[in-house]
Amino acid sequence: MKDINKFANELFNSSGLSVNPSHDIHDLCKEIKINGDTISENIDDDKEESLCELGLSISSDLDIQDIWKYAAIFYTLKEFGYSEIDENVQSTASELSGSWEDAVTILSKKISETDVISDADEKDITDLVDYIIGCMFLGVEAALNDSDDEGIDAWVMGVGSICDDDHPVGDIISKACEDFSIRDNLCDCFIQALLSLYSVDVDDYRDDDEGVDWEQVSDAVKQLM
Repeated sequence: MKDINKFANELFNSSGLSVNPSHDIHDLCKEIKINGDTISENIDDDKEESLCELGLSISSDLDIQDIWKYAAIFYTLKEFGYSEIDENVQSTASELSGSWEDAVTILSKKISETDVISDADEKDITDLVDYIIGCMFLGVEAALNDSDDEGIDAWVMGVGSICDDDHPVGDIISKACEDFSIRDNLCDCFIQALLSLYSVDVDDYRDDDEGVDWEQVSDAVKQLM
């Protein structure tokens, strides 16, 4: 996160904004959106070029646990320019996982090697959740690139409902989420990630009686194809 915060500091300072960037990735995305017009208007070409160079530098060597955080920031910035950095992150995602099935395999291997016990500390839980969200991002991106409805359903519905009835993704995740503190953490992070990464607000598909309709959420993500 320190590289992201360094970029955010440069971004806001170059815009003439007195904003202390949040260390929460989702709050930081919101701060960028709120100040988007000022960012677009106040950054001159030289500063924009410098920011692009910095963004490309910090987004060139990303691991699965962190890539989705960089993607969220640079996806948010794309509408104000900086699309080259977003493309760099997408390229890295393609290198890490060539298909949504590859992302499932990567996650399955990670879960089989990870022993997160019920009294695990907060960092262990956060690291696992970040990795799951990272695999979700890789899987959804691969499916979007391939126009593969099945892949999007597998990842969005699998992480969202954490079903374990031989579901290709949900069955794997359910093994890691037997402890409800992990499950709750993952659910909260996943909902925020869908908003930051894909501008999909899960609350739009939530019913007070039935809960979230994850099939509709998946359909909303498919609209990005």
